[in-house]
Amino acid sequence: MASIAAENVVLEPSAGTGILAAWAGEGSALHLNEIDETRAEILRLLFPSASVTGEDGAKVSQLGIQPTVIVMNPPFARNAARGEDKLAAARHIAAAVSALRAGGRLVAHA
Repeated sequence: MASIAAENVVLEPSAGTGILAAWAGEGSALHLNEIDETRAEILRLLFPSASVTGEDGAKVSQLGIQPTVIVMNPPFARNAARGEDKLAAARHIAAAVSALRAGGRLVAHA
């Protein structure tokens, strides 16, 4: 659904261990964000040419990345402090939309 092409800059804001990133294809740049340090290190090993950051996924608009495609599986019940949070998904999606380059697309998997 993301239709990632060679000219796309791709961001996965809560990348986990890269399941969605593995489907990112041949975009011009891949940016992976994962707050958990162990998972972020796994991402660095699995995707050595990707940029990996460790911020809260609800704050990806502050990373300074303007992706043309965002692929995500937002957390639907937990926040960064691991507490129950019924609005976690909404915050993550809103942050992703605000980071997206004009004309870009966001594909969220539930």
